[in-house]
This record gives sequence, structure tokens and C-alpha cells, in this order.
Amino acid sequence: IPLYERTGFQKVGELFEECAIQHYKMVLS
Repeated sequence: IPLYERTGFQKVGELFEECAIQHYKMVLS
């Protein structure tokens, strides 16, 4: 997550699991 946040993305919403991998929805701000 810190890599994405340094490049201008922000987490949106709660942690979710897809294909046995935990994710956060990320949007470019």
C-alpha cells in the first residue's frame, strides 16, 4: 500500500478478498 500511496493512489473502502488475496480498492487522487 505505501508504494501506491507514494504514487498518488488512495485506499477506498474496506479490505476484501479476491482469489485468496487480500485487496483494497485504490483510486488515483
